[in-house]
Amino acid sequence: MKYSKNQIKKAGRIFKEKLEATDEEIKFAEDILTYWRTIHGQIIINIQDKIYDNAYRIDKNAFVAKRLKRTPSIIAKLKRLNNIQLSTMQDIAGIRVVVSSITKLQRLVKILSSDSDHLELKGIDNYLENPKDSGYRSVHLIYKYISPENSELNGLLVEVQIRTYKQHAWATAVETMGTYLNSNLKFNEGQVKWLKYFSLTSSAFAYMEKTKPVPKYSGLTEIETYQQALYEYRYNKIEDNLTAFSIVSKILCDEKKKDKKYHIVMLDIDNKTVYIDSFKEDELIQANKHYTILEKENENNKNRQIVLVSIDSVNELRSAYPNYFLDTKEFIRNMKLIQQRFYKLKKAHNNV
Repeated sequence: MKYSKNQIKKAGRIFKEKLEATDEEIKFAEDILTYWRTIHGQIIINIQDKIYDNAYRIDKNAFVAKRLKRTPSIIAKLKRLNNIQLSTMQDIAGIRVVVSSITKLQRLVKILSSDSDHLELKGIDNYLENPKDSGYRSVHLIYKYISPENSELNGLLVEVQIRTYKQHAWATAVETMGTYLNSNLKFNEGQVKWLKYFSLTSSAFAYMEKTKPVPKYSGLTEIETYQQALYEYRYNKIEDNLTAFSIVSKILCDEKKKDKKYHIVMLDIDNKTVYIDSFKEDELIQANKHYTILEKENENNKNRQIVLVSIDSVNELRSAYPNYFLDTKEFIRNMKLIQQRFYKLKKAHNNV
């Protein structure tokens, strides 16, 4: 191995305490992180066929995406979680599988839970049995890669995430809103109204898929969960927000916008219009000043969303969802299914 485990651990500590590190130490840590990501990429190449074959055998409509965790995401995780080390981070190499039903998800998890050539199952994080308070639901399989003939790869960790289309639609919507609200909604951070809505909606999706609801809403009945999720959906104008942000993202990723680094996005929900003002990389001060002015001017208008995003954050979103990029139509379709289910249960209840 090019670097020792102690050197890799040290690099992780440098990223955690970057303000206290010298330029030389930061360069040392960056070189190690590049190396560490590169060798994890080799694992994905080596195991992807096994994952693909099993996924498509169970569900011909499954899709599989592979990814290396981006450097900003690795550093953010190191800073966010005190007990995480770079040398033992389990999701630097990741494969995501999305299938069409809970039954197919469970079948795939069962098949992939057995040890096989080069893969030793080290653990399962089942967020269907134990949903997070944020509403995140999925199953993560954590493997140790076994390769006695290659000391660089031997013992490295890789994570396989398995979701249904409903769970993936929810996660995509959360990522989309989080990007434009500059909030880590998926880590249960951000404005209470958004966290409440997405958590409730995940609980509603869980009822539709006959899995466990989000713990903090487990005291609600199925019909109460649907009712509250639909209320928050309408009150917060979620459909308008998601649709507009999807359109904005496609605009920002257009070649005409590539020469600009920062973008102020103002969404006027009442008039269904979007205003975008773009700034070059060396114009961040001007961008922030203009952003502050617009926020002040519209602080009492709850139907205007004003955000400052960088093209990097939008590209990261596209990188996380390469074959589902900002397509929130599936999420909106599921909200309509919740509405239909609510009316059906309400009618049945009234007829009793």
